[in-house]
Amino acid sequence: DLRTPDDSNSEPSVLIYQSELCAALLAELERRHGVGGRLSTTFEARVTECDAVRGTVAVDAAGGAMSLSADCIAGCDGVNSIVRAGMERAASAFSAEMKDLPGNLKVVRLDAVPPPLAPDAVSVVPGSPVSAFIEPTKGGACALISWRDGGSGVDPAEVSDPDEAARLLASSLSLIGESFNTTEIGAQFVDQRPARAATVKCNSYHAGKAVLLGDAAHSTGGASGQGCNSALGDAAALATLLEREAEAAAGATEAAT
Repeated sequence: DLRTPDDSNSEPSVLIYQSELCAALLAELERRHGVGGRLSTTFEARVTECDAVRGTVAVDAAGGAMSLSADCIAGCDGVNSIVRAGMERAASAFSAEMKDLPGNLKVVRLDAVPPPLAPDAVSVVPGSPVSAFIEPTKGGACALISWRDGGSGVDPAEVSDPDEAARLLASSLSLIGESFNTTEIGAQFVDQRPARAATVKCNSYHAGKAVLLGDAAHSTGGASGQGCNSALGDAAALATLLEREAEAAAGATEAAT
């Protein structure tokens, strides 16, 4: 549900929350492949080990530990990728460089772009101890709240009371403080763990039966759609390669018969 010219006369935008995009993609997957046994989805599960040579993964799920196998394992599991670690063990020529970036990040959803900011622009609002990056979204705005470790005064990561968090945000971002000084906004802030950005650079995106996509392969450390956009590009590239392989295999079978 993207922003269109009909939304308060604002400019169109493809900005969308990652959670909403994932939900839409999952719904489409289920619509296309939910019957016939082609799709199996498991939530509340964590991959603990990956064998890129054998094409197996060990998973901890609600029903207990289990081992799964596949012709191709797609590691879309972020900067701390378990699949990437399995590829490093499997192929001595494979190498990955990971670098942590300074600072912490949380995301707050707002009902509207705070005045006096322009409603159709992306804005940077400096503050102390937190700063904000404000992006217009469909029917509201997204605030990326960031801060550095070791700053003076209160550590935002340690704040657990919603009202205290709201006061901290409002006082830090005095230009737009009124938009943050509510218990609901404070609750959004304290109910999530801080995210930390990192960069990842690999010399290859495949080894054995495993491939890497998105931040697992090439995290840029950005927090404004770069990772999601590149991950979608990776998925399209992988789909193209798999289709070519399937067509080549079908052609070989026809030639043999």
